[in-house]
Amino acid sequence: MLALFLALAGLAAAHPASVLNKRQSYVGIATFNDYSAQGNTNCGARSGESGTYGAAASDISPNISGGTCSGSTDLSECNGQSPVAGWTHPSCPTSNCGTCYTVTHTGSIGSSIGGVGNTVTVQIIDACASTSPSNYCKTDMPSTQRCGDSGTNQLDIDTSAYMALTGQAFGNGPTLNIAISPSCCPGDPGCSASTSSNAGSTSQTPATPASDSSPVSGGNVATDEKVAEKVAAPSKVQAVAPADDDSDPCPEL
Repeated sequence: MLALFLALAGLAAAHPASVLNKRQSYVGIATFNDYSAQGNTNCGARSGESGTYGAAASDISPNISGGTCSGSTDLSECNGQSPVAGWTHPSCPTSNCGTCYTVTHTGSIGSSIGGVGNTVTVQIIDACASTSPSNYCKTDMPSTQRCGDSGTNQLDIDTSAYMALTGQAFGNGPTLNIAISPSCCPGDPGCSASTSSNAGSTSQTPATPASDSSPVSGGNVATDEKVAEKVAAPSKVQAVAPADDDSDPCPEL
């Protein structure tokens, strides 16, 4: 028993992220945004690396946030459901830039759509700031779908992933319920690609399989607002950068 304990302790010390994080799967919501139309993103890139789709994590998500962005809600920056011209952009940490997650479509909100069970790999390229007027001005939209709810793990994913997740092109389709699992990225050493259940898409499987992948509610897991540790992802500079300068980081749905 002691030998087994020491072996597990050694494995955890050598691969802390892969041992601890690959066991987690978080309940979340996917909204969608066209990053190719943005002038800038928090991480600089407007798409994920090959084999992934770009995404932004809500800065107040309980399990996938890269850290909270600057600023606060200021309704004087709103003109109805949109921000006023020249609105102030919050600054957001870049600590989770490049992080990858496996996203599984688990159902839809409102109208129904196909593709339940389809999976894609997303890579964080932006931050979805709860303190951005482009989000908090949308009071007609539930806070869980505009990066405004601290109990919701929200990913704002590139619109190109909608077809892979649902079998339908992005348009007026419903917002999706998803399961979010920390994943290695396609370019990481030891990360092998496996064909997912949806045609034309692959999800990245860590070399060591997860021991427990059942989704759990975001509110029932650790609620530290800092970024979930990356799985086999390269180290990133944890600077604070301005959020995208002329974009609508969250969400189109």
